[in-house]
Amino acid sequence: YLQNPRHIEMQILADKYGNSVNDYPFARDAVAYPFFENNILEYILQDDGTYAVNAGTNIASATTIIIPEYHDGGAVTTIMENAFYGVNTLERLDIPATIKTIGSGAIPNSTALKEINVYTEVLQTNYEVRYSSYDGALLRHDMGTVFLEVFPRGKTGEYTIPDNVDVIRDKVFYVSQISKLIVGNKVSLIMRNAFYGCRFLQVIEFKGE
Repeated sequence: YLQNPRHIEMQILADKYGNSVNDYPFARDAVAYPFFENNILEYILQDDGTYAVNAGTNIASATTIIIPEYHDGGAVTTIMENAFYGVNTLERLDIPATIKTIGSGAIPNSTALKEINVYTEVLQTNYEVRYSSYDGALLRHDMGTVFLEVFPRGKTGEYTIPDNVDVIRDKVFYVSQISKLIVGNKVSLIMRNAFYGCRFLQVIEFKGE
């Protein structure tokens, strides 16, 4: 926002993505300050020195959430149960590769959610990766088996399940809006009701023999 010392007023210059929303109205003697929305996330220190993350008090209208890899020197390893339940404005969720546990109901089952991404910015040497992502969907790695864990309801069009996925979880495409699905050649198990309520799904294609 912009604060002008002569007129003692504030004006928003850009939105949360950095796009201009207003012209710069003063030729001089004005100062522009960055503004960050606080209390989107709450951090809970765990017994092992890592942090769990939960919804903060200002999360209700969030459209993008980026969970950091570290908080106050400790790795963020857990997303609490029902952490983002009911955040129906959420369109994108970025999860660090440090995450080991995602509680039940943590990711909203909303048509607004279009992508879930797992990222890493700091070289991890002491962490076994439990979660990864592919084209906006969440994968879980467990004892050498890869599960298609969460598929965002707001994702549309065509989706290809990557060739490293072994299991399509139950109800993972629950009321999905995709129209075509290509199944990777390593999938050996499709769990019950995986495609329940997929009224837009017209084509399922299996790769390989």
